Amino acid sequence: MLNDSHGTFGVRCDGGSIAYLTSNLISGGFGASTHEMLFGDSTVCVGGGAAGNFKNNYFWYPAAGGHSSSEQVAYVAVSSMGSFDGNGNIINDNTGCYDGAYSQPDYHLSSGAPCIDKGANPPKRKDLSSITVDVDNNAHSLGVKPDIGCSEKQ
Repeated sequence: MLNDSHGTFGVRCDGGSIAYLTSNLISGGFGASTHEMLFGDSTVCVGGGAAGNFKNNYFWYPAAGGHSSSEQVAYVAVSSMGSFDGNGNIINDNTGCYDGAYSQPDYHLSSGAPCIDKGANPPKRKDLSSITVDVDNNAHSLGVKPDIGCSEKQ
């Protein structure tokens, strides 16, 4: 997450960069008055056919506040608020997946979170090797599918 004078950003692409994101929890900020999950050149970073570069991601606004008028998330998560699209992406307003038992922001998922069993299957690294354990060194696929994010709900 990036903070600057304009607010907070979950992902920011500059200089013609193209983003490829799979099975991530992406938020638009925890304390700013304006939240933006995806920011950048809408024709290169997240628009212009780049929706296929975003798969099984969970986008959410964790704090009350306005949504930026330059928000780009609608280019990659193309279903209505709270519904998964054809690429497995979902946007939710103030409903997160994080476990409140941990100090936020944290990567652990809460029981019943919409991110459980919604990740990419099988999870892969950029070099296409399989991800078999999560960040806590637990099996990365305990349910029907892996969970979105770096921690599998135990």
